[in-house]
Amino acid sequence: MNLTLKTLLALNLTLISPVAMRQALAQSSAQQSSVTVTGVVTDDAGEPIIGATVKVPGTTKGSITDLDGKYTIQVPRGTAIEVSYVGYATQKFNATDTHHNVVLLEDKRSLEEVVVVGYGSVKKSNLTSSISKISSNALEDRPVTNVSEAMQGQLAGVNAQAASGGVPGQELTMRIRGVNTINGDSSPLYVIDGVPRDNMSGINPNDISSIQILKDAAATAIYGSRGANGVVLIETKEGSGKPTVAFNAYYGVQSPEKKLDLMSGYEYIAYNMFMRNASHLREGGSMSDPMTSRTMGNRIPGWWSTTNDFTDWQSEVLRTAPIQSYDVSASASGSIGNIYASFGYLNQQGIVRNTNFKRYNTRVNGELNITKSLRVGANLSFSRSEQNAAGTTYAGGGGGGKESALHHSLMTSPLVGIGKVIRTDDNPSGNLASTESSTDFGSYWIDPLAQLAKTKDVTYNNRVQSNLWGEWNILPSLTYKLQYSQNYDGEEYDYFQPASVNVSGYASAGNSHSSHTTTWVLQNTLTFDQQFKAHHLNVLLGQSAEKDRTYLGSMAALGWPYENIATLNVASTPTTASTTITPYRNMSYFGRVSYNYDDRYLLTASIRRDGSSRFGQDSKWGTFPSFSAGWKINQESFMKNVKWIDLLKLRASYGTSGNDRIGNFAYLAQLGTYYAAYGEAKNNGAAASNIANPDLKWEQTGSLDIGFDFSAFHNRVQFNFDFYSNTTTNLLFDVPVPAATGFNSQLTNIGKIRNTGWEIDLTTHNIVGLFKWTSNLNLSHNSNKVLALGGNQTRIISKLHNDFQFITEVGGPVSAFYDYIYDGVLSAEDIANGVAIRAGEQEGNAKIVDMKKDGKITDEDRVNRGSALPALTWGFTNRFSYKNFELSILLQGQFGGKVYYVGSRHNDAGGNYNRRLFANWFHCYIPDNLKAAIPTEYLAAHGLSMDWDGKTSNPFNWGPQDNIYSATYFRVKNITLSYSFPKRLLAKTPFTSLRVYASADNVVKFDGYKGFTTETNTYGNGTTQLGVDYSTYPLSRRFTLGLNVTF
Repeated sequence: MNLTLKTLLALNLTLISPVAMRQALAQSSAQQSSVTVTGVVTDDAGEPIIGATVKVPGTTKGSITDLDGKYTIQVPRGTAIEVSYVGYATQKFNATDTHHNVVLLEDKRSLEEVVVVGYGSVKKSNLTSSISKISSNALEDRPVTNVSEAMQGQLAGVNAQAASGGVPGQELTMRIRGVNTINGDSSPLYVIDGVPRDNMSGINPNDISSIQILKDAAATAIYGSRGANGVVLIETKEGSGKPTVAFNAYYGVQSPEKKLDLMSGYEYIAYNMFMRNASHLREGGSMSDPMTSRTMGNRIPGWWSTTNDFTDWQSEVLRTAPIQSYDVSASASGSIGNIYASFGYLNQQGIVRNTNFKRYNTRVNGELNITKSLRVGANLSFSRSEQNAAGTTYAGGGGGGKESALHHSLMTSPLVGIGKVIRTDDNPSGNLASTESSTDFGSYWIDPLAQLAKTKDVTYNNRVQSNLWGEWNILPSLTYKLQYSQNYDGEEYDYFQPASVNVSGYASAGNSHSSHTTTWVLQNTLTFDQQFKAHHLNVLLGQSAEKDRTYLGSMAALGWPYENIATLNVASTPTTASTTITPYRNMSYFGRVSYNYDDRYLLTASIRRDGSSRFGQDSKWGTFPSFSAGWKINQESFMKNVKWIDLLKLRASYGTSGNDRIGNFAYLAQLGTYYAAYGEAKNNGAAASNIANPDLKWEQTGSLDIGFDFSAFHNRVQFNFDFYSNTTTNLLFDVPVPAATGFNSQLTNIGKIRNTGWEIDLTTHNIVGLFKWTSNLNLSHNSNKVLALGGNQTRIISKLHNDFQFITEVGGPVSAFYDYIYDGVLSAEDIANGVAIRAGEQEGNAKIVDMKKDGKITDEDRVNRGSALPALTWGFTNRFSYKNFELSILLQGQFGGKVYYVGSRHNDAGGNYNRRLFANWFHCYIPDNLKAAIPTEYLAAHGLSMDWDGKTSNPFNWGPQDNIYSATYFRVKNITLSYSFPKRLLAKTPFTSLRVYASADNVVKFDGYKGFTTETNTYGNGTTQLGVDYSTYPLSRRFTLGLNVTF
């Protein structure tokens, strides 16, 4: 019995003990492997921090602190825990205890963000000038085809517009704080890796690390004669950290952001039936006299019947087009230096058929540490681009047809079939034939698709940029830098349009030009930087020498016997042939002193003296000083206890900068070549092409800026405000001269312009923690005013075409629209009461206001109708993130400004040719005595109605029309949704990061404009004729999918 019990007990112990032991050990292990940690997160003053993130690094596991700063998190014992909050340095601790309080210290790096300024850098908190910044993240977060596209809606005071529409590869037009010139160039100076350039074409956005915009003279005066329109500083990437390979790619589709609302085929037939029934279309009608009946056959040819198909030419010419981009880069750094290399490819097909843009980029940036005090480096880049803009250019070269295929597609009758422009008794099949015999639709018309297919309009660009530099730290506080740059820009352009797709009356036309510009820049700077207890002093001395040489060769001709051979030597009539070589020189000396006392009182002064070859002997040199000061009020003793304010700084500046962009040797009398006829002989000769003006001098802009910078609640709110007043004197303009001189004008320094405005930039971190919401709002107001035009002159009037006029006058803005005021529709009662009208006008025409009250409508009744310059531009960005998801939404737009729509003159009822009209003309004003002419049976059969819309004048309105529209718009510019894969999921892959995204650009736009886009200036002349839209290339709505991956 005892043996048996002992045996059973031993057996039980043998079987049960291991199980019990395993359970006990498991329970003990579980107790040791998991721990719940609680605590409070405070700042260094003991105040609780609400919304701080407490989580395991590299994961989404965690929590956020409550209203008392308390948190709770359960993790395996010993796990690292990370505590972070905006504006504070992140802290880590290991979960070994059940209670752990955390004190977060202010992250000085957020306030000490370094901002690049001219020939140096400064802490952002110590800026005394107006500078805006875009980081590389803003460029990488969404797909953009060029750098300027990334700036739209992102920066206060910077107006980036698609003045050429959506032509593939086209840079946006940039204006900083308005228009500072009349005859010169208003675009800013671009400085890429310290080297000045006139544009930023050819740069791959993925190669950029940061962009700074210098807006006031305190910042731009260091660039002297070229800084009057602002300066854009671009820094490209350099190698950093361990060796890394990055690959970025996206693919998308583009469609027109907007199509014009034109008559349908049925509406077109009904409209022209009414015109015929009202006896305004008749056989033998005149095509040239605006007030007589038109030729009926040009509207509805006799052979056409309702069984024929209609053609929507707008939809035929516009299309959905792909876009794709691929970039690969490698980066590394170490004790001996760093290196960054990249290659990029962009292929953008245009939404107008047969248009496209391709770009290839490569870049190598390297730096080598020779010794501890000596560094050398090189930035080398090459880009090649090819832009095909066939059929989109307004004016063909060498006397070619004046309208583009895009323009024709908007006007060509829907009765015209594809490839069947002409159908006559001699050509009953309707096949494509020569324009001279296209009598059925008027000799003006051609096939837009054929024009696109046969027209050549290609631009090739090759750009090489080389930048070599060396930096020697002579002393810990004294640094010398030598920089040498040599850049090459080459452009080749070819245009050819055969007679078969040219406007009637023009022969085959072509032109070609080739330009080559080489620029050399040598810069020497010496920088002293020293801290003396509470005093900090920075002194910069520098010298810059620039030389460039441009060669331009161009030829144009008419009359090709063959369509498939487009070389100029085949043409029968050469029209022009010329070569030009233009050198340019600029020598500069500059200096800057910055003083900071106790991180409270900030003073900066700079001066630059420039000499330019573009001015006469007595005016070659100009001096451009600036002064600025700042006061960091939050650093004063009486503010020490105001813990919620992080930065409160007042600043003010005044300075001058110049503009020398007038072309080379404008101060000299230049010779042009001409043909002189003696009897039947034609001889070559030369004569002066302009009047010399040795007194030409710099345009000079004086800029006053007053602003303040504010941040609070641990940088959760950041606010910047600027007021500015920029006055430009010695404006360069072509002033009319007496005819006895043999010239029309002379370039002279006259007049004065002032731009005043304000800017607001507000960033808020609305929600922090696992779910984050950050907002940025920028607002910019600018008012442009002409103060003087020299002598007794008070106005400058320039004509565009069809008697449309612009006015620049004292007291008004540059380039205002000078036109009549229209007051609805002219009624029979108005005519009976003797209302002032122009000769030949009738009931239903647009009614013009008699501003002079003299009973007549003349040019004296024209008034300033406003300008293309907007009163307010704005952008509003919101970023939402939760764990690894991020959503960004960019809204953007403008208030004010006007646009003159030339296309309205063609697609409204006026004109001499057969045209497709805007849909509103189907609902035009019809006088009572003509209503019987309405084709009621046709309308009923097709469910149409010609009821008046209450505003559109009658279909016989061949006189003036109001073609000026508001340029106010609101746009959802971009929506991007992205997901970044957690590092734990990538641990067993070769990837160190992986992000995928979907993005939409130009999502929706709200405006009251008839044309494609209000952001345009496709036909006007320089600054005196702004805001002209002549069938601008439509902007594209773009949807893309992309990824960013690093190895």
